[in-house]
Amino acid sequence: GEYQVSAVPFGTSSTLSAAETRDISFPKFTKFIIVRNQDDAGTLQVGFTQNGVQANPPANTNFIKLSAGESVSADLRIKSLFLSSSDGTPDFEVLAGLTDINANQFITLTGSNGFSGVG
Repeated sequence: GEYQVSAVPFGTSSTLSAAETRDISFPKFTKFIIVRNQDDAGTLQVGFTQNGVQANPPANTNFIKLSAGESVSADLRIKSLFLSSSDGTPDFEVLAGLTDINANQFITLTGSNGFSGVG
């Protein structure tokens, strides 16, 4: 039923420091997310694990890249989102719709747990 009603809003915006990986933890499961790179030049990497957003080794492809001004929106049930940048200190915005399901009831997403494509 939590996915049949309107979501509770969650929003944040900030600037990433050089070589920083930021964990955006949600207090409840999300119903949807929107991430926007507000920067003029830097690239924002968006993924679902800390390991997944790190560009080293270079073959790591467990993130999506948002160039300056780009955004992504998706209907995702997650409890956290990881952001990083390999070039610059991008400004970002995150908007999420939250359910009333506690985040501690969520599974752990890791490659070692059998979830390929997350990091």
